[in-house]
Amino acid sequence: MQEKRTLAGLILLAAAAFWLSSVSGHTSAAEQATPQPPVAQPAQPAAPPPSAPDVTRRAAEDAAITVKVKAALMADADLKTQAINVETVNATVMLTGIVESAAKSDAARVVVARVEGVRSVDNRLTVKGTTAAIATQRTNA
Repeated sequence: MQEKRTLAGLILLAAAAFWLSSVSGHTSAAEQATPQPPVAQPAQPAAPPPSAPDVTRRAAEDAAITVKVKAALMADADLKTQAINVETVNATVMLTGIVESAAKSDAARVVVARVEGVRSVDNRLTVKGTTAAIATQRTNA
């Protein structure tokens, strides 16, 4: 009987010690010796996606820039006969196609950069007769 009381007392004492250590934030020597995995930090919230009106407004602005760029290229006597494609995304204008010379490629970049609303120009024009231009002609044929 005495042994049961002693055992019950030890269990009660261990439970009380465990409770006290969890409440006070202290850990036992055994808990301190056991490596604990790092606590994961909460992830930073992602930026909210753009709203539908913002996306629509941006698309309309990009379309307007594309129209202005095409008009500017057609207004230039040296560039209006060139096969230049224009695509605008977030006010960045990408030029693709084949032009007769490097000078015309550079001229196209300068004309486009001067158009109101253009933030940057991604000039991917290839010069007629170069390896890249020949590969593009074969791909598009």
